[in-house]
Amino acid sequence: MLLAPKGIIQHHSSTGLGTAIHTHCTSRMQRRIVLGAAAAFSAATFAARTHATAEGSQAPASQQSLSGQVQLDRRNAQLRLVQVVFRHGARTPLTDASYLWEGQAWNVGGPAYKAVPLQLLDVNGGPAGTNEHDQQQIHKRLPGGTSKGELTKLGQLQALELGYWLRQQYIDTHGFLPASLQPGVVAARTTNFSRTRATLAGVLTGLYPGVTQPIPVVTSGDLDEVLYADTKRCPHLKVLMKASEAMLKARWDSPGRAEGIRQLQQQLTQLLNLPEGAWEKRWMMSDVHDAFTSLAAHGKELPLGLTEEMKEAVDRLATEEISAFICPALVDEHGQAVLRLSMGRLLDILLANMEAAAAAGQAGSSGSDGSSHAKLMMFSGHDSTIMPLLTALGCDLERWPPYISNLVFELWELKPPTPCMRNNMAAGNAAAASSSSSSSSSSSSGEGAGPFVVRVLYNKQPLRLQGSTEANPTLLELGTFKHEVLAPFILSEEQHAQACSMPISHDTSLPHPEGGDGQHSGDEFSMASGGAGQQQQQQGELQPPPGTQALSPTERQGTANRQPPGKL
Repeated sequence: MLLAPKGIIQHHSSTGLGTAIHTHCTSRMQRRIVLGAAAAFSAATFAARTHATAEGSQAPASQQSLSGQVQLDRRNAQLRLVQVVFRHGARTPLTDASYLWEGQAWNVGGPAYKAVPLQLLDVNGGPAGTNEHDQQQIHKRLPGGTSKGELTKLGQLQALELGYWLRQQYIDTHGFLPASLQPGVVAARTTNFSRTRATLAGVLTGLYPGVTQPIPVVTSGDLDEVLYADTKRCPHLKVLMKASEAMLKARWDSPGRAEGIRQLQQQLTQLLNLPEGAWEKRWMMSDVHDAFTSLAAHGKELPLGLTEEMKEAVDRLATEEISAFICPALVDEHGQAVLRLSMGRLLDILLANMEAAAAAGQAGSSGSDGSSHAKLMMFSGHDSTIMPLLTALGCDLERWPPYISNLVFELWELKPPTPCMRNNMAAGNAAAASSSSSSSSSSSSGEGAGPFVVRVLYNKQPLRLQGSTEANPTLLELGTFKHEVLAPFILSEEQHAQACSMPISHDTSLPHPEGGDGQHSGDEFSMASGGAGQQQQQQGELQPPPGTQALSPTERQGTANRQPPGKL
């Protein structure tokens, strides 16, 4: 039986990619890392295939680095926690612009296999309710019999394949998970949409086939969702998103871009026989991308005359269009603020789980014997989950993440270093070691434990993280990952609630978490706290309002420990 923890996910997505993605990852120090990935989707080849290459980036001398090349195998390291965040598999179109796929029959639904059953629970452990948006989509029937946004047989197979891969990696190769499902080992959360629920069931079926008992899974309503942004709960986020959207329109209307976009729109209007005024519709480029992606994924005909160059242009522009709304680039005026208010709680959950697992590892608990911490945590979401996370990791999105795109966050404990290795690490990183020796998220200075390191994989390929070294380009010590990568975006549930409830003013800044560099905020929009205790703000100075300071490692660990087997 799978135990369900408290806390974690949801949001409705737009679409998936059709043919290729190229993600450029840039650190906040403006070091550029290039990640290339190709993904082909068809009934015969449903698994995403990605290839990653990375260049550049060395850690500043002041931050702690790993000494010597590290091998992540059983002789040198022990896996402590795996967290997987994934987008749903292939689905039918979400766009209401049916003229984009006129004449096509969507007879691509039905069960592809017998999936493991799920028991949906709300964040308090009670029976989960229904999602109004999901119900509306389910009742919207398309020609061919499937529903709007429905996970197709292809999407089910993609989910199953991801589960197979997780089993191969973490059961067969690393021996991290037990061969059969045991209580407390796996925890899962999904947004309350039929396609994300079915995707999670497919992944669990591939990971642990043959399970017949319902697996408890946490889900939530919009107001408690952490897997996508909810502007109803956070009106300030809505203001920032509209500002970012206005900036995008200004870019697209600029002399350097307006003519090229207009020519593409004219070509698509002719090929698709679009109605007059179609391009005045909000998110129209994303709707075109949505239709093209679903058609191509299921082997259906694309419009005659549509070239690869045009498809690539649609993909780029659609990605830019939706990114400006849900995950502006970090160098954009409101980029950090949008990410903080939309993904800050999910990032806080991911980090809290890693710190709790590190603390359990230092205490000698592996979590495989029914202890309070799950070893594998799964989050089933949307493209609007994956895209902001990639941006927070420093990736400059240029292509839409394909169906079943996934991010895997691995926490490893390195075996205790030899005396010679300890001397080298102490000599090279004395300042960093002294500042982090008391934190559970940094490397242990004792002889009985080695440092904890983080590795992040995107579509099964390791990402090169900012602050990494040439010797270990895909590894970061947990403390470095926290302070150099995640700190600018993390907000706890309490901090998020307070930030979103504050009235908007033009002369005070957004909350800036402790540990953020503050160099790329540039926020003109802000939240001001009315009433006693309001902090005063000097012109141009970032001062967080009351209640927006990041939790200390001790506080965060305490929160995680109160929510076994982990935060969801």
